[in-house]
Amino acid sequence: MTTQISFDDLVEMPFFEGIVALALAQMGELTLVVGERPARSDQVEKMVDEIVRTLRPEDMPRVQA
Repeated sequence: MTTQISFDDLVEMPFFEGIVALALAQMGELTLVVGERPARSDQVEKMVDEIVRTLRPEDMPRVQA
């Protein structure tokens, strides 16, 4: 099993696979490499927070029917 993944690979993954990869990185089971350095835990946490923020219904634009 790969224990390291680059940010570029993460971006190219299907959405839910990327979520799983971030969850594994957050748990310490996977190392996310940004540039040439391992992402710090606070960087991974910020990525997760941004995804959660964009998925909240109150942040979604309202569409009028």
